[in-house]
Amino acid sequence: MGSRCFWHAEVCPVDPVWPCVPPLHRDELFSSWLIRCALCHACDAVEFARWLWPNRRVWTSDIDQAIWSLDLDVLQMKSGIPGDSLMASSLVPLCQYLGLRCPARSTTPWVLALGGRNLRRAGGLQYCPLCFADEVPFYRQQWRMAWCTCCPYHRVILHDHCPHCEAVLAPHRLDYRKRNLGCCHQCGGTLAAARTQAADKELVVWERRTEAFFHGRKLGLGWPAAPASDAFAFFRELYRLLHIVMNHPSANGAGFLTSYGVEARTLSAADTGLVLECLPVEVRAVYMAALGKVVAAGEQRFIAAVELARFCPSLRAAVSMPGHSYISQMMPLCSANNKLRAPRGKRSQPHSPPSVLKAWLRFKRRMLQTGALS
Repeated sequence: MGSRCFWHAEVCPVDPVWPCVPPLHRDELFSSWLIRCALCHACDAVEFARWLWPNRRVWTSDIDQAIWSLDLDVLQMKSGIPGDSLMASSLVPLCQYLGLRCPARSTTPWVLALGGRNLRRAGGLQYCPLCFADEVPFYRQQWRMAWCTCCPYHRVILHDHCPHCEAVLAPHRLDYRKRNLGCCHQCGGTLAAARTQAADKELVVWERRTEAFFHGRKLGLGWPAAPASDAFAFFRELYRLLHIVMNHPSANGAGFLTSYGVEARTLSAADTGLVLECLPVEVRAVYMAALGKVVAAGEQRFIAAVELARFCPSLRAAVSMPGHSYISQMMPLCSANNKLRAPRGKRSQPHSPPSVLKAWLRFKRRMLQTGALS
């Protein structure tokens, strides 16, 4: 087992008014603690939040991003948990550290989208079955981040749905008779009973490298020294590059991926057409493993690979983030002989299986949001 990075300390209640207040575990997400607090008092999370904030429909939004809009004074007084500790367990400090607006007007970069409509969810939560089995089940802060796809402690891929009924994780809909978060809200099955899949070494290294930024460490490997906000903007540019090369097959793009030991067919099979924050965990794991290989190889290797690939000049603008130009400065201005996109003509063949899969996953997510699928 590897070492584990901690994002915030464990906090125990001090002189609480409520008779049974669970401690805020180390790294625990605010919404996870709030649901556990409700279940400890034999109350479901919806009614519990309605009593705390009568004029708010708390669970129709992402409260881990919108915690700043909640009045925490009553919660602090009743629970004995300081308001600063509750704020530290939300996603606000992480987003501020990355220079992101929280909550964003749309999808917050690097934060998994809940895709909520009323009390229904289309995703956004993930968990480690072995962590749920080893200790009191709770959801961690880092599990809400899009780059997190594995548990670096147990070295297994995370899960984002119930292993029994395939329902998305929605612990706020748990019945009050369920005394912990280890059960599915829909079928009542044990989430820790899921089969585990070992994570690749590159994926575990990538997970530890991203967490290291939040502990004051630098990227190194010859990459420009930059704060976490600029580093993750650069990671976003690298992801865009991989996504474009994957979606527009060419000999140049295949050569670029092969130079890092990434199979283009693996990435093509993983593409679903959704933005990164809406992708299922198994798809993001493929992207993050490839991204980890590019980062681990260092800056000089990347410059040599893009010069050899001779990408289309328009790719520089396509992958650059607004206000950032790190990756475009490393890509040559020379034009390529082979463009990434071939001219489109009339379709005479049936749609390929990957394109059908993209359409189906987009349709499924819309149905989950509207409540047609529970």
